[in-house]
Amino acid sequence: MRFPTREQCLRWYKELGTPQNIIDHVIAVNKVAVFLCKKLKEKGIEIDSETVDKGSLLHDLDKWLCINDKSVKHGFRTEEILAEKGYSELGFYAKQHRGDFIKSLKTWEEKIIYYADKRVLHDKIVSLKGRYDYINRKYPARDSENRKEDIALVYKLEKEIFDIIGEAPEILSGNVEK
Repeated sequence: MRFPTREQCLRWYKELGTPQNIIDHVIAVNKVAVFLCKKLKEKGIEIDSETVDKGSLLHDLDKWLCINDKSVKHGFRTEEILAEKGYSELGFYAKQHRGDFIKSLKTWEEKIIYYADKRVLHDKIVSLKGRYDYINRKYPARDSENRKEDIALVYKLEKEIFDIIGEAPEILSGNVEK
């Protein structure tokens, strides 16, 4: 798989007019994802670091477009943009961070990008509870039972990740580079 440089990724956000607060969120998610990837690799998990790095960096490439045009489907437009730029495989990973994809995550790359996004509120690392309290307030669920099921699966994913790492999820708050 081909990968853009970090500079290219950040430039694409600027070209789309993305405000700095969204870029700050993306950078924080990227730091969490890269940290978790490193920790899992240290435990012998096979995971493509470059996919995690660039997929997490690009996960919200279409966010500003979606905010300005409710017809743009978040994640799917990122996949299209990256395909247009010659990075279609990477677009798949960026798209998989959407909340409704929790049931279809298969690879460690998908899981880490997804989970890292759920641990960052704006540009701060928070607990899953803190993140979902915010999500539930800001975006009330049309199907609250389905959301509850999805949230339970995210907690299960968190347990899977940190059981392998051998530490508690709180390590993110003190160990991820600010």
